[in-house]
Amino acid sequence: MRLKDDVTIHQGRQRARNFIYNVLKLPKVCELCGSTRFVDVHHRDQNPLNNVRENLLVCCRSCHEKEHRKKGVCILCGEPLRARGYCAKHLTRYLRHGDPLLAWGKIEEIEADDEEILEESTDTE
Repeated sequence: MRLKDDVTIHQGRQRARNFIYNVLKLPKVCELCGSTRFVDVHHRDQNPLNNVRENLLVCCRSCHEKEHRKKGVCILCGEPLRARGYCAKHLTRYLRHGDPLLAWGKIEEIEADDEEILEESTDTE
């Protein structure tokens, strides 16, 4: 799926990893539990294109899953959580049609400052 300026979700996530590990030079250690196994970068606002440091959390996969299921209610309607942050109805729609947050345009555009940081980090590669 392509979003703003032909940037894919995958590219946004790759840029986040590049920013954390290559630009900021942070260690691959979970900020929540200290584990060094299977470390991911979590986007706190669920927007893979928002790669400012305040939005990124370095965490192991276990803590990453807990972050996504932390609230216990669907992020769209508030019904009890089933999986991936959605209730049963929205999970079915997610699996059939893709991420409803992207389809409904709820992911905000990247601010100009964020784009400059990303461009600088990709130029150093």
